[in-house]
Amino acid sequence: MDHTNPIDMTDQQGEHMTTDNQLDPTIDDLDPETSVVVTLGSPLGGRIRTWNDDVAQTWIVEDVEHLERLWATGAIGTASLQQAGHHRDVGVLDTANHILCVTTTTPISKFGGLIEGHEHFALKPAPSTKLTKNARKQRWEAFEDFLVTATSHAFDRGETLVIGGPDPDGPSVTIGQMYRSSRRIWAISAAPAPFAELWPVPRPDERDRVTTLAKFNPMLALHTAMRTTDALRSWGVDPYDATITYVQPIEMITGRLSAHSLLDDPVEA
Repeated sequence: MDHTNPIDMTDQQGEHMTTDNQLDPTIDDLDPETSVVVTLGSPLGGRIRTWNDDVAQTWIVEDVEHLERLWATGAIGTASLQQAGHHRDVGVLDTANHILCVTTTTPISKFGGLIEGHEHFALKPAPSTKLTKNARKQRWEAFEDFLVTATSHAFDRGETLVIGGPDPDGPSVTIGQMYRSSRRIWAISAAPAPFAELWPVPRPDERDRVTTLAKFNPMLALHTAMRTTDALRSWGVDPYDATITYVQPIEMITGRLSAHSLLDDPVEA
C-alpha cells in the first residue's frame, strides 16, 4: 500500500471545468483553489461519503465500477492519522467542479516495483434520503465483500485492520493475525464489547473489549466480515460511515492489538 501523501494540488496548472461534471475528468480539470484532501468511505450502492475537517458529504460516483475494482486492494493512496502507523484512504476533492482524484499504485510484477498514477472520478451531490431496510442490508453486504478483500491484501502486507466509524477513537473492530508456536492465528477484537447476534455475551471483565482467536483459515474472512458489520450495526454506525484503517506492522508489536495480551486468551479449534 502506498502510505504517501495524496497529490499536491499546488503543482497543478490549467483551466478548471465550466460544467458540474464530465464523463472523463483529468488532472487538468482540478482547480487547486477549490480542492481539498478528503478521507474516503467505501463506494456502496453507487455512492461514497467523504470527510473534510469532519464535515461529511455523500456523492454519486459516475464510474463507480472502476472505483470498486480499486477499492480495498491497497492500490489507493492513504494518509496518516494521529495514531502512529494508522492510515486511511484519501483523495483530493475539487468541491466546485465535483471531481475526485485518488493516487494509485500498481505492482509491476510479483518480483516487486510499483507504478504510481492518478485516477479521476466525476461526482454528483447525492440527495439526502433514508435507506430502506433492504437497501441498508445490501450496503452492509457490499461492505463485507470489500472487507474480505481488504483483509486478504492487508495480511499479505503484514498489516492489521481497524474498522469503525469516522471517529478514530470511536467503537471499532480490530482484525489481525499473529503466530504462536509456529501456528498462524486469526484474531478479531471489538471494543467495546458489542451486544450483537454473532458475538458471545461478554463476561463482566470483557465489557471494554472482547477477543476471539482461531487457527488461521482463509474461509474465516467472510465470517469475520459479517461479525464486523454485526458489531458496527449494534453501535449504530451507518454503512456509509464505516471506515477501514490500515495499521502498519509495528502496531502489531506496540499498538492496541498486542496491548490487550491476545496471546493469553485460549485459541479456538
